[in-house]
Amino acid sequence: MNTTRVSLFTPKTDHLELKTDLSQKVLRSTMNFEIAHRHMREVIERDFSNLKNDIRMTEKLDLDKVRTELAKVEREFLLQKKTDEETLNSLHIANEKLEKRILHRGVFRHVLFGLGPRRRVLLNVFEAPNVFYRCSFKRFEARNVFYRCSFKRFEPKH
Repeated sequence: MNTTRVSLFTPKTDHLELKTDLSQKVLRSTMNFEIAHRHMREVIERDFSNLKNDIRMTEKLDLDKVRTELAKVEREFLLQKKTDEETLNSLHIANEKLEKRILHRGVFRHVLFGLGPRRRVLLNVFEAPNVFYRCSFKRFEARNVFYRCSFKRFEPKH
């Protein structure tokens, strides 16, 4: 068998040179790895910070949208409330006018028909479609002739 032999012994200078060369390569590769690792960490931290800022801005924009929508709904609610109050007020006024009209008609019929002060009489004084209002008169003052008129709504049975 032919084998080539290589000398395993090297001079001390070559050995030191090889050792320093390997040490420098290991040091250089370690430093490069640490620099790359630090750079990667900085990039990730920067991206994470940007992502957090984007999320905060999105939350702020969404909160602003919700606030404007809430203000819009509140304005609409207040407008509707004002409209409802005006409608209710006009209905109260119309109701008062109707009560006065019914009262005047009832008193007029009472005077016209000459009903006695002690008699209780039910009169149909206002007629709407299938709805009637009755006014009942009662004397409630002894010396002067005053009458109390109470109104009741009823639907006639057919």
